[in-house]
Amino acid sequence: MSKSESTSLKAYVYGMSLLSTIHQLKSGYPQEDTYEEIVRTETVPGGEAANGAILLAKWGLETQLDGTHLGSRTRQALLAAFGNFGVDCSLFNYDPSFDGWKDIVLCGGGTRTVFGWFQALFSSEEKHWNEVNREAVAAADVVVLDPFFGESSRAVAEAAMEAGTPFVSVDAAYDDVLATGAAAIVVSGEYRDQHYAGFDKRDLLNRYVEVCSGLVVFTSGEGCISYAKDGEVRSVEPYSVEVVDTLAAGDSFRAGVAYAVAQGYDAETTVRYGASTAALVCGRFPSIHPVPSLEEVEELVRRF
Repeated sequence: MSKSESTSLKAYVYGMSLLSTIHQLKSGYPQEDTYEEIVRTETVPGGEAANGAILLAKWGLETQLDGTHLGSRTRQALLAAFGNFGVDCSLFNYDPSFDGWKDIVLCGGGTRTVFGWFQALFSSEEKHWNEVNREAVAAADVVVLDPFFGESSRAVAEAAMEAGTPFVSVDAAYDDVLATGAAAIVVSGEYRDQHYAGFDKRDLLNRYVEVCSGLVVFTSGEGCISYAKDGEVRSVEPYSVEVVDTLAAGDSFRAGVAYAVAQGYDAETTVRYGASTAALVCGRFPSIHPVPSLEEVEELVRRF
């Protein structure tokens, strides 16, 4: 019996979940000492893990979300929103002495600027996130994880490898276990510009391929998507879409990849699920809302 014919697949999603206040700008991000009109404001769940979990739950996976602690200013809104999408939040911890993870985002067409308190939270002596839940990892069909919690994130990857559960990660160095052990690693152009400035794209992809056991995907915003599996490098053009909001493009791309990994799809199909999901999300506001259905994603996959 194939995965698609079996009972519901399970996903364990570990990483960043926060409350985002997103402002849509009329004409784009302004220059200093000028004025810009806000045309719409929404407060929704945000963060790489949160967006991925919502998408996977929408598409029928039993999805457990773990990672950041809930705080006094985020708990009620986040639990209500996740509950509406059927995301299992039983692994979350609540710290009433903590405000919670949150950010403010200004979106202007093809650009988005994030304002937050992340550096202060990451440099704090107190960790405002959970450690890996090994039972949940072992019970899952796919693990989706963020790299932002350092050794805590690597512990999730190692637990997945020990349990034989494929994991999908994003934006990690080619020699990091988050990349080398992944069933699929998605590396954004933004990450490559920050950490591998001056590297030739093909040469860098080859470095990942040499040490990574799974699918390696290089995204580049509106540019060509390169990917490699078992040493074979290929590319696809992203689907053209009128961009409204790019905030969750990377989150949604990884969610599409994770869904395809859980289903056991081949490398090309997996990349197309990621690209199709990202294209759909970039055409709506705010972030991933309204959440694209699996039928919408699969229709776009067929049109590639």
